[in-house]
Amino acid sequence: YAGHRNGVPVYGTLFFNWSNSIADQEKFAAALKQDEDGTFPIARKLVDLAKYYGFDGYFINQETTGELVAPLGEKMRQFMLYTKEYAAKVNHPIKYAWYDAMTYKYGRYHEDGLGDYNYQFMQKEGDKVPADQFFANFNWNKEKNDHSVEMAKWLERSQYDVFAGLELQQGGSYKTKVNWDALLDENGKLRMSLGLFAPDTITSLGKTGEDYHKNEDIFFTGYQGDPTAQKPGDKEWYGIANLVADRTPAVGRTFTTSFNT
Repeated sequence: YAGHRNGVPVYGTLFFNWSNSIADQEKFAAALKQDEDGTFPIARKLVDLAKYYGFDGYFINQETTGELVAPLGEKMRQFMLYTKEYAAKVNHPIKYAWYDAMTYKYGRYHEDGLGDYNYQFMQKEGDKVPADQFFANFNWNKEKNDHSVEMAKWLERSQYDVFAGLELQQGGSYKTKVNWDALLDENGKLRMSLGLFAPDTITSLGKTGEDYHKNEDIFFTGYQGDPTAQKPGDKEWYGIANLVADRTPAVGRTFTTSFNT
């Protein structure tokens, strides 16, 4: 709550099962149902919910596949564009983040990046975009990241609109094996944003409050305890703050803030 009040966006999640059952395919198709005028009633309801509860958008995790889903890529794209149009009308602009699962024409397929089969969900229509962020599935590598960066530039989107997913739940927080060389340029700077899946797994690494704070420091700051210092050579984990500079929400001489402990 304090983070949201100080500029951290909060998204809801739209999850469609990892499934190829007819029942689940029909559920997804029903979510994209259009009125007689071609608009999307579910899209309007999503905006109304976001406006009522005060959150900022949705993360779409669409993992259902099959013959009913495969033709719906363009409809999904138009659903997102219409959401933005309606949101502007009711004065509550929202954003979408898109997970790398559904392709534009072929159902479910993880490209592990922004690629040839999913770029349409990030492609502009005039000055509008369907998805604002793209969360790449976890099995990326340097070649796939190179392609993601190139594709973002071709779409005239920022390469930092693409998030390389880190599977922290499976790996165990900062014990996760990460191919850092695939993410960093020759100057050691990130080429893409970082998508942290289940960062709360820090809580499973210890039994006391002291353990939690120690592990939290390693996760965010790194073993070196200083985000401005290089990570120890015998450690693999960088620390998030070692790669992403912190930013103040205070951008002018007059501002309002809420502080809690």
